[in-house]
Amino acid sequence: MAEKSPSDKTRFKWPRYPPTAAGIQVNHCKSPTCRNFGIPPGPAPKRGVRAKNEPPREPGPGDYIVVASGKGNPCLKCVLCGEIFPMHSNLAIAEELLRISEYLEPTTPRCPNLDCAGLQTTGGYHCTKYGVNGFGTPRYKCKACKKVFAFGGAPDKGQHRTHHNRDIFRHLVNTVPLRRVMKLLGISASVLYARIDFIHRQCQLFAGDRERSLVDRKDLGKRYISTDRQTLLVNWASKKSRKNTALHSIASADQATGYVYGAHLNFDPGMDEVNVARELPKFGDAKLAPPFRRFARVWLDTEYTQAAIRAGLRRVERPAPDDQAGTGSLTEKLYQEVAQRYKNTVERAEMDDGDEPSLNTRAPAQGMLVHEQYVMQAHIQFVTRLLHRAEKLRFFVDQESGLRAALMAA
Repeated sequence: MAEKSPSDKTRFKWPRYPPTAAGIQVNHCKSPTCRNFGIPPGPAPKRGVRAKNEPPREPGPGDYIVVASGKGNPCLKCVLCGEIFPMHSNLAIAEELLRISEYLEPTTPRCPNLDCAGLQTTGGYHCTKYGVNGFGTPRYKCKACKKVFAFGGAPDKGQHRTHHNRDIFRHLVNTVPLRRVMKLLGISASVLYARIDFIHRQCQLFAGDRERSLVDRKDLGKRYISTDRQTLLVNWASKKSRKNTALHSIASADQATGYVYGAHLNFDPGMDEVNVARELPKFGDAKLAPPFRRFARVWLDTEYTQAAIRAGLRRVERPAPDDQAGTGSLTEKLYQEVAQRYKNTVERAEMDDGDEPSLNTRAPAQGMLVHEQYVMQAHIQFVTRLLHRAEKLRFFVDQESGLRAALMAA
């Protein structure tokens, strides 16, 4: 009898749900009254023949079953309350959270030598000051490979007419059109866009230096936060395809001070679809369900078009809800309407759905769109972690299933 190969003995078994990443696990029941609330799925019960006198196992916390709401769309169903919700990649949420919180990391000199031995031990940050160069920029010397490099210095070095930075910033916050800004200041489009990038970097450094301290502050008290979403349309990039690009923004602001803790778009300028498509075969994303893919966070152009076609077929005119007849005061009717809307939201089959693509829009020419569910999840995770030392956090949001799921998961 032929001996079995090692590959037959140790077959890889895919997990029932996406594994935890960076302490994030959002695949759990989001009904606050359920015993499974906040508890991820446990190991699947062993199948076998039950003993004759053995009582049937009672369902408990951590019990879920895997169901599907369509081809390639696995969902989890809570055994205790019956809630069904789609699974999401925790790795994708962690990646998006790392991207939107990158500005909080302090900028420190790092050795640019990719072959430096210090990259494996200290990450290349073990450097000492080594004077300045001819332009007055500070120099540093790596202790591992002895490489000398310049870092820091005046942020506006290489710029001419630096006073334009102040004028451009003032015009931008007063919503002056870009063509008008170029005409008022007598500058070209390339100079304007370069200065906008410069102002953006300086604003991130300014905000990061101050918001970094929020994580450790203990005097935050009770914070009341308003969160809302907005759709932004970007003009077409080519006359051959005159379709706008729809970007979805989510922002959270403090009700007492008006301070905006974060405003994030479902757009990653650092991702390139050509590079992603080249990496897809390595991870086998084409054969995996979306929650288990390596690049579950971003939209591929082909997937975006296919989803827009499917969404167009599903969109039908929904009849307006009948006015609820009943007696009582205006306040009672309002409470009944709010309770009914919340009940409808809770009973939706897919709690985490965001806005679907449309045939009237297209993916951006550069960068990649991020699935809106992952942006919402990462945004709420970002705000709650930034203010985790507050006595109480109370969010005021619209009755949207995606926002509700993000809040319940965080």
